[in-house]
Amino acid sequence: MAIKTTGAEWKRFLADEAYWGDFCVEEEVISVNGNCLPLDHGTNPKTVQDGDAVAIHEGVVCSQEYEEGHPKEMHDLAQFFRAWRKKQTHVSFTVECKRDVADFIKTAVVARGGKVL
Repeated sequence: MAIKTTGAEWKRFLADEAYWGDFCVEEEVISVNGNCLPLDHGTNPKTVQDGDAVAIHEGVVCSQEYEEGHPKEMHDLAQFFRAWRKKQTHVSFTVECKRDVADFIKTAVVARGGKVL
């Protein structure tokens, strides 16, 4: 099952150099707004807008250190993302509502210190 996130959260995940360390992603299958992206496009932040709906379908995260021709560590991209997400102090989510209450919801989020993208 795919993990869903926002474009903004996906880009924060990709840009978190402290978390990624010497890891890189390979064979990723990412969809944006329901459209599957070609390999390497899903991990290119320029192809994703903050408000896009991103889904992680598959991928492998590998350390760049090798032992006997194989990466020292390998992780499932979805699990790697979940672990990163658990460490975050802020969350991102998409809200769908009727147009007539949108301003009320935006105001409430901002009043509580949130940010509307």
